[in-house]
Amino acid sequence: MLRIVFLISLLANVVFFVWSQGYLGAADSGREPQRLAAQIDPDKIRLLTTPEKDKAPTAATEKPAEKLPEPAVLCRRVPGLTTEQADSLLALFKEKLPSVTTASSVAEAPPRIVVAITGLANKEAADTKMTQVKAFGVTTPLTLEEEGHGTYRLVFASFSGRLSAEQLLTNLSKRGLKTPRVVELPAAGKQATLELKGPEPAFAPFSGLLEGQKGAIPAIHAEDCPVPTPGQ
Repeated sequence: MLRIVFLISLLANVVFFVWSQGYLGAADSGREPQRLAAQIDPDKIRLLTTPEKDKAPTAATEKPAEKLPEPAVLCRRVPGLTTEQADSLLALFKEKLPSVTTASSVAEAPPRIVVAITGLANKEAADTKMTQVKAFGVTTPLTLEEEGHGTYRLVFASFSGRLSAEQLLTNLSKRGLKTPRVVELPAAGKQATLELKGPEPAFAPFSGLLEGQKGAIPAIHAEDCPVPTPGQ
């Protein structure tokens, strides 16, 4: 009897093992052999990878672009011109300084302040005085101007304010020149002013151009003018 029970138990275990391995054709949720059968040409399946050169750069590999500093903006003003002088200079600057913006304005001329020797009786006396002055080592451009009624004045320089004129007068006095004085002359009609604005590198030829005009305009000079800051 025990032998029969043992044989039945052994047979049941063998049948269970065969069934659990799928040899009897039953579906096995762990193995899922039907999915392999449902595949179309499984041997042709290939895993593709993206080439390194086509990969999108990540935040870690991207290098931020360096921002170059903006060049400084300059503003220069050339005052004390006649309208004809202003027109001539305007054409010159537009040709030679193409990256600089140039504008012209005309207004009533302010009183002219000069350092001069006045009351020279005639042209001969004025020429003699100029020779004497140069003997003191004065190198600034000297000009003769008619005062009217045949008299002349020898002008050392013109200024827009008395302070600069007084400083020149002090320097001349130290050289031994005692006759020059500061004279305020009436406004002579209208006066033109040129204003130039642009990047600092574009002003490189400016000083040379201004120097080249001193033969025709002895008193020509440039001043700094304010440059508006962003947001103004």
